[in-house]
Amino acid sequence: MKIGHWIMILGAVAACFVSCEEKEEETDSYLSGKLVVEGLPSYVMYGETYHIKSYGLYKGTDQADSLLGYRWYDPFTKVTDTLRFETDPASVKPDFNFTISKDTLATLTLMVTGWATDYYSSSSSASFTIVNPSLQGGSLTGHPFSPSMSTVTDDRDGLQYYTAKIGETEWMLQNLAWKGSGKAYSEEENMSYIYGRYYTWHEAVEACPKGWRLPSEDDFLALAAAAGATAPGRYSDIAGIAGNLMGDVSFNGKAMWEYWPDVPKSNSTLFTAIPVGYLEYLEDGLYFTGLGDYSIFWTSDSVDDASGVARYIYVDKNILFAAPFDKKNLAAPVRCVREK
Repeated sequence: MKIGHWIMILGAVAACFVSCEEKEEETDSYLSGKLVVEGLPSYVMYGETYHIKSYGLYKGTDQADSLLGYRWYDPFTKVTDTLRFETDPASVKPDFNFTISKDTLATLTLMVTGWATDYYSSSSSASFTIVNPSLQGGSLTGHPFSPSMSTVTDDRDGLQYYTAKIGETEWMLQNLAWKGSGKAYSEEENMSYIYGRYYTWHEAVEACPKGWRLPSEDDFLALAAAAGATAPGRYSDIAGIAGNLMGDVSFNGKAMWEYWPDVPKSNSTLFTAIPVGYLEYLEDGLYFTGLGDYSIFWTSDSVDDASGVARYIYVDKNILFAAPFDKKNLAAPVRCVREK
């Protein structure tokens, strides 16, 4: 090989070393910690305002060195705005007020980004769903309720429920949402009137308003008969009627019950069962389970001191089931019947 070729090769190698060193020198560092965005519930309503806090990032290994720049993205206006600049004093906090400025039923994402000179930026987001508890143009659609139907108002909180006489018994057609006890779905209070609340058996027997009560097993047997059952048995599973109790309801435009050809959801009784699942009280916390699969209701009947009887529907079975459940560790929706 000629000397000139060697010189060209050596020159290229040297250039590569210089270039690589320059790239290493230009490489930014990563911010330490984790960006936390808090203060925004998972379910929100139009017009509400929340105070959002952002924190958790810092430079290098010194957590005290947290003077960064922050910006946030507004999913309504699609505009990014600076919360603080890197050069701002520590008294300038990257907090802000966020208003639900559009009356639209959707799931959106708010994003916050932290940055600093010679560091890669770091972002965190918070998703939220806009809900509307109104039964006329709100989150729940596909139900049979209309202003011409009978209603009852709970004097304790002013909440109104649609009612209908099914057989010889007047039923509330919505899950009870009295906040004197029980839990809202995912502990999000904006969901209380939409899904109803989840009550333990002991809470359920005391939850209905004056003039109304928790239905007994006999009430559910009469309901089953009105739905088409022939001689339904006490505490037995009752086949062929669940679809006559199920409301083909959507939440924010999405069907709550999955379609199954063997379960025709006629809702002929107007009972309008929706699959909001149930709540389990376990040693390590609360677990909301069965959303989209189960519609379960306490009865006032007991098996023993520890267990109460519930009636429930499962998504792919045209059956009204009966089963005992723990009175303290399971919470379920409540329907009320008018006292005679």
